[in-house]
Amino acid sequence: MWKRLSVTLIGALLVLSVLLLSSCYVSAATLPDESQPNMTLTFEEYNQLSNNLTTLQNNSTKQIERITQLETLLNEANNSTNQSDTALTVAQMQLQRAKQQTQEQAQQLQKLNALLQTQSEQLQKVNASLVIANQSLKELSDELKKRQVQDKKNKIMIAVITAVAVYCASR
Repeated sequence: MWKRLSVTLIGALLVLSVLLLSSCYVSAATLPDESQPNMTLTFEEYNQLSNNLTTLQNNSTKQIERITQLETLLNEANNSTNQSDTALTVAQMQLQRAKQQTQEQAQQLQKLNALLQTQSEQLQKVNASLVIANQSLKELSDELKKRQVQDKKNKIMIAVITAVAVYCASR
């Protein structure tokens, strides 16, 4: 947008410069050549020429003022364009940094996902081992109860045999 504006302003300056130069060329006094005859002007013609010269000088002054204004506008537009370019450069650098950070975070996320997968597999193995350990513990507990019951039966039987033996021995 600023480039179009600056191109338009440059074009306008060129057109105004051409107009200024053409008005100066028309208003420039030409020296009489020896081969040209001298002319005499009437007072009205002199006034008309004088008025035309004054008008041309006024137009030239106005054109110079307008050119100055346009140059000022062009300088302001250039400054604004430079500021926009600087802001764009800063924004592009920030975007590049953000992209790099995003890539780094994506890599970290991949590493964390791999670690999580590994830990999940290890947890499944530990859970499987716990299930086997619980089954073994239950089997051992059941075996222990059976032996305790058997020991109780054996003690009762020993007590009964001892009582029968003591009874038989005392009789």
